[in-house]
Amino acid sequence: MMPNANTPLRRLPLPVPPVANESATSYLRRLAAVNHVHIDDLEDMITIGKKNPLASRKRPVDPARLGLITGYSPGRLAEALPDLAERNTRIMRRLPRPRPACPSCVRRHRGGPVEIYLPDHRHVCIRHNIWLGSLGPANDAWPDSRDPVDVNPLPTVRAAQRCHQRLVRRYGEKAAEYAVRTAREVWDRANQTHFLGRHEWKLLEIFRPGAREVSTRDPLAHAIRYPSIVTIAGVLASPHWQQKASFWDTKQQAFDEIGRRIGQRDYGWHPWKRHPLTYWAEELEHERTRAGWETDRYRFFGETRRQTSTWLWTTTPERSTP
Repeated sequence: MMPNANTPLRRLPLPVPPVANESATSYLRRLAAVNHVHIDDLEDMITIGKKNPLASRKRPVDPARLGLITGYSPGRLAEALPDLAERNTRIMRRLPRPRPACPSCVRRHRGGPVEIYLPDHRHVCIRHNIWLGSLGPANDAWPDSRDPVDVNPLPTVRAAQRCHQRLVRRYGEKAAEYAVRTAREVWDRANQTHFLGRHEWKLLEIFRPGAREVSTRDPLAHAIRYPSIVTIAGVLASPHWQQKASFWDTKQQAFDEIGRRIGQRDYGWHPWKRHPLTYWAEELEHERTRAGWETDRYRFFGETRRQTSTWLWTTTPERSTP
């Protein structure tokens, strides 16, 4: 039985080390399960402020109190748990949604499933070939730690994760995230009816022979289409194809390159319809025009003034001398 708020804190009998980048909720749940205490009693001892059942936000955890009952220093806890480190920062950065960790990576940690914070470009555990999460926070196809999706029969999924990491290293996190998000919209536009292409349906039969339908919340479906989305993102993030797409007479070459790489002639783009590729090309054209204007504005005005002066000099009739 846990002591009340007026009783001095005591160290729990069974220590539970935290996992790197683990959420505070996941760690407290495992800590309570291993020591056979109720999670509400544990939170009352280590959280700051009084309990309010009408409040929607959870009370922050005090690292000092948590360190007293676990035996770990507050610095180590704050380093492993990002939720505790956020409390000491002036600017609160946005944390992604915690996702189930790879069961093989956290097998030695007791107390149940572990949820950790992963970067937006981490979707596959390369070491164990386990699908870790979906493409984007709007999807609800989060994998179940009790039944993980093993993508070992599909080497292209692991190769796509490595390619995604190369895009982040080469172009930066923001550029890669924008490219993948746009690529996901392009793929959804091209496969509005069945959510998967013909090639992806053949891959689905490897895991589920005879399957005729798939849910948009199925983690396996998101894992199967992940290589095609990364392939499209490689074109969208490339400066060469961005330059091609920023000009009207060469943008079709960039669009055809996308269709060639994913093996689809009709990927949903038409010149007379609004498409994610159309918005992408228009943004590139605006950026190119704005960059050219800022770079060459003085040269532009100088050439315009010189041409105007030359035209006035050549077209003005000569004055007759008295």
